[in-house]
Amino acid sequence: MKDIRGQVALIVLLVSAVVMTVGLSMSDKAVVETKIDIDEELLKQAFNAAESGIEYYRGVGSTDYVTEDDRTSVSVTVTDLGGGTQLGLDGYATENKAAFFWLVGHKDDGSIDGDDTAYGGSTLEICTTVGFDGALKIDYFYKEAGVYKVKRKGFNLEGSGVVSGFVNDEIVTDGCIDVADLLVVGTTPLLLATTPISGGTELSLKGSANFPVQGEEIQAMGTVDEESMGISQKVRVYDVYRVPGFMLDGITAVGSVLSE
Repeated sequence: MKDIRGQVALIVLLVSAVVMTVGLSMSDKAVVETKIDIDEELLKQAFNAAESGIEYYRGVGSTDYVTEDDRTSVSVTVTDLGGGTQLGLDGYATENKAAFFWLVGHKDDGSIDGDDTAYGGSTLEICTTVGFDGALKIDYFYKEAGVYKVKRKGFNLEGSGVVSGFVNDEIVTDGCIDVADLLVVGTTPLLLATTPISGGTELSLKGSANFPVQGEEIQAMGTVDEESMGISQKVRVYDVYRVPGFMLDGITAVGSVLSE
């Protein structure tokens, strides 16, 4: 009888240990899942707060956005895009999609400014990713004697011969092509539209004077303070100046481009 009682006690202890282990494991899993759910909710709140800060700036022009509750805060910063002798895009220029570089400044309402804000350098280069062997289609918009006009050029890089009628074997130095011949004394440069063909590439401009500001980079950091543990999310957007319809139409037009 004593042996049987001992075996029963041992079995009870083993079963109890297994049940406790399973119970603790499930409890830990529940705690982890609950924490994940809470973190996801806080991240959403921080993201929504950051977006609200950006929309507030877009609406009233102020970075002093104040949230509706005490535990959420937003910091908004605004930086000009461009303004230096090198002008790059944020990201990759995809195949057959035009990338736009403004060569003239803008007024506060977003309209094109006067001649005194236009790019005034004597040199101009379009730069691609080193080794890019596709083609580039270039549409250069300018104003001459009050008339809007467009010039077009095309280059097959690395002697690829991708597009018939484009210039082959163009001299490329460190991925850059000299297009200073587009600049004509007595005219006002407005916009350069560059379209990569047969592949995408990074694109940028180099010049001998500062390029006009292209728009704004708006960053907002939303933070939710939950029990002294801050959860933050950053949102970044680019507000670039809009290209007028008559210029977009001018990419496929011939000769002069009439103003709206």
